[in-house]
Amino acid sequence: GFLDTGGSIVIHAFGAYFGLGVVANTLSKFKDDPGVTVDKNSNQFCLLGSMMLWIFWPSFTSALVAPDRIVLTVINTVFALCAATLATFLFSRLIRGKIEIEDIATAALAGGVAIGSTCDVATPGMALLIGLCAGTLSTVGYALIAPRLERLIKGTDTCGINNLHGMPGILGALSAILITHNAGI
Repeated sequence: GFLDTGGSIVIHAFGAYFGLGVVANTLSKFKDDPGVTVDKNSNQFCLLGSMMLWIFWPSFTSALVAPDRIVLTVINTVFALCAATLATFLFSRLIRGKIEIEDIATAALAGGVAIGSTCDVATPGMALLIGLCAGTLSTVGYALIAPRLERLIKGTDTCGINNLHGMPGILGALSAILITHNAGI
């Protein structure tokens, strides 16, 4: 009953867990490589990339929808991104005690991932709720789940694909089930 026009399930969730599977099964090849380091320049480039993604995400989600649904799709995508950004700032501060640049640069995009499955059929209120949940889930993922996951897979999720793509993609799939079931689509 939905098209997954933004790729929440097919692109984001599948790609994230496929990638984590590769990491888990190639650990021995990278065992002696130096660790991942973060500095001011890498954070600035990450923020610049996130800003570009944030701006162009509505065109990505609306590319495959029917012409009469484009405006709703863009509104829903922007609302989900805004809500995820607000949740990211709030929960980054609550969980870590300060706002982490890595959270803002990545978890703020989680709303765009999660709304992808239903961006053309959800209401703007649902888009806000999905974005809030996605931003919260992604920030919790970066702060609390990521270290445990890395111990589990015995590898490093250097780009946080579980937190930005995997969990919000699954949230998008679950949201799609609820929205399409309730709408009778």
